[in-house]
Amino acid sequence: MKWIGLVIIVAVFCSCAIEVREAGKFKTVMIKATGEDEIVPDVAKFQIRLECLRSKVNDSRECLVKQSNDLEAKLKSFGIEEKDMLTTNIDLQKRYTWRNNSQVLLGYAATTNPLVTVRDLDNMDKIYTDLIDDQNINISGLTYEHSKIDSLRNEVYVQAMNNANSLVEKLLEKLPEDHYEIVQVGNTQLESSSADRIYASRIWK
Repeated sequence: MKWIGLVIIVAVFCSCAIEVREAGKFKTVMIKATGEDEIVPDVAKFQIRLECLRSKVNDSRECLVKQSNDLEAKLKSFGIEEKDMLTTNIDLQKRYTWRNNSQVLLGYAATTNPLVTVRDLDNMDKIYTDLIDDQNINISGLTYEHSKIDSLRNEVYVQAMNNANSLVEKLLEKLPEDHYEIVQVGNTQLESSSADRIYASRIWK
């Protein structure tokens, strides 16, 4: 069984003055906390490439239409709904080869790359094997995901933020209330990391 590990790091930055009389001089303390969970994927996604190379443009188009219809019928026979067969582009271009130091037209290549989503993972092995055996079909990019990954990520994010806040509160308990002041709280995400981060600045008087 495949599992998805979801980890989010929250960093809290605290700034404190070295000396009250030396304005603008601060030390920064960074506190990191994580929220994590392991979830069982409930959907699989993969890309299919269909291609027809024919000497005439119309023949190439007709071939691709037939292959697409055959693929759709095959996928529907496995219980895959039409909304889970996403076709974003159809490409038609000339195909050449080199012979005797010159380009020779092989024909016209029509291609399409539908994205397929399988929601019943119990049938995944059967579906994948059947498609692999079809000479007209090339499969790539198989991934397993969870259909509610965004809401789960939010839950882990809240967990990480709560953990970070708990660590900060423990730190602040060691200081008198009149020795610190919350001056800014911001929520941002660094481009260099996919982790969600919380930034908070505090000045100790």
